[in-house]
Amino acid sequence: MVFLSFMQKLLYPYFWDDFWYLLKVVRCGLRMEMYRLKGELVTVLDKFLMHARKQPQKPFIIYEGDIYTYQDVDKRSSRVAHVFLNHSTLKRGDTVALLMSNEPDFIHVWFGLAKLGCVVAFLNSNIRYVSLLHCIRSCEPRALVLMEMEHKACQKISKQVQQQGGLEAHPGLPKAAVICQLQAMKSSAGLWAFGCTSNDIIYISLPLYHSAGSLLGIGGCIELGATCVLKKKFSASQFWNDCKKYNVTVFQYIGELCRYLCKQP
Repeated sequence: MVFLSFMQKLLYPYFWDDFWYLLKVVRCGLRMEMYRLKGELVTVLDKFLMHARKQPQKPFIIYEGDIYTYQDVDKRSSRVAHVFLNHSTLKRGDTVALLMSNEPDFIHVWFGLAKLGCVVAFLNSNIRYVSLLHCIRSCEPRALVLMEMEHKACQKISKQVQQQGGLEAHPGLPKAAVICQLQAMKSSAGLWAFGCTSNDIIYISLPLYHSAGSLLGIGGCIELGATCVLKKKFSASQFWNDCKKYNVTVFQYIGELCRYLCKQP
């Protein structure tokens, strides 16, 4: 037994860490499946509203030095919901496309539409022309919400949206992914599974139109009831200063991001 223990520590030093992590994730997944079968599954929005009631003054988003509490985001998203309710024909189940970059209003609109029961389709804010038109047509939205800076891009394709009968399939065009509420909840449990807590301050520089930024990042913060520092765009030169300035304890990464950070002086 001593020999086996020695070999395990030598060859697989993180075996038990990985084992307990896997067990934690499996238990969480099974619990959510049970909630789904019983019709008791809560959504990311439900979790957010719970935190807005329990800790209304706790900072939820820090963006360019401005602080938005859970209560602030709740009130702002409710105003967005009222605008769509009173000044549009949107109804529960309708799809609304969202073409915005990383900013608090992305979350305000997302949650406001969710409060109406609408399906929100996140569009890549970096694509244009045929690719953007393809994404809009793929999700078949009843409405499109966009930033002022995206207005010109949409003007150029507005006639195509109205006149073009269809798009020829092309392997290079973006592919849509349908995310159900159960998948969103499982994604939001990621930070919790890695051991993060409500006391952590999480740095999110990944795009919110991507599931890594929205579901794992924002959703993960909501699952914990934590605070996030939202960055409009990743900047290797500003990263470490931001972490020091805002006392960041956790950050998300993807692809080559860490390599860029290691090259910083």
